[in-house]
Amino acid sequence: MALGESLRVESELIPRMATGFHGGVGGSHRWTCGALSGGAIAAGIALGREKPGQSTEEVDVLVQQLLDDFEKRFGSVNCYELVGIPYEEEEWSEKWQAMNMRDRCVHFVRFAVERWLELAER
Repeated sequence: MALGESLRVESELIPRMATGFHGGVGGSHRWTCGALSGGAIAAGIALGREKPGQSTEEVDVLVQQLLDDFEKRFGSVNCYELVGIPYEEEEWSEKWQAMNMRDRCVHFVRFAVERWLELAER
């Protein structure tokens, strides 16, 4: 939502369309960090194509740089590697809460938003 605000795009669809990307896609904690998925959505809103067949180069460059910078900073882009809890564990939710992961994830989101804004200014 912060990126939507920075783009001056207000729509109730923004948080709705991003919901499935929480917790590494669908709460599975197996895939790309949701903060990065949000960055990809924002890149599409800001720079995306309007018709099939148009170039995606601007979006691709921004998103790849965001992914690279995030991985350099945190060592991974994968949710389960970032939080340090194997996604196969049945008690994932309990461990996530016990380890205060919400506070840790805030750092990932903050970095992704700040870096996205820097990249988009170029």
